[in-house]
Amino acid sequence: GGEAGSGITIAVDDQGEWVVLTIADTGAGIAADIAERLFTPFATSRPTGLGLGLTIAQDIMHDLGGSLRLVPSTQGAAFAIAMRRA
Repeated sequence: GGEAGSGITIAVDDQGEWVVLTIADTGAGIAADIAERLFTPFATSRPTGLGLGLTIAQDIMHDLGGSLRLVPSTQGAAFAIAMRRA
C-alpha cells in the first residue's frame, strides 16, 4: 500500500447461505515463499512487521464460523473473507 498508482477493489459475492467479501490490491503482490506461510505466526516481509495480523484475523474468522484466505490474483494480492449469512 501507499505506492503511486496502487488501488484497492472490494467485491461482495452473495452465495446464498454465505457471503464472500474479496479485497484485492494492485500492489506488488505476495512473494511465493511468504504466501506459503502467510497465516503462520511471525511470517512477514515487512522489516518492522510482527507477522501476527493475518494470523489473528484468520483465527477470528474461524471462531465466527467463517474463513479468511489468500486467493489467486493476476496482479497484487487478494484475500477472501467468507461469512455465514445471519
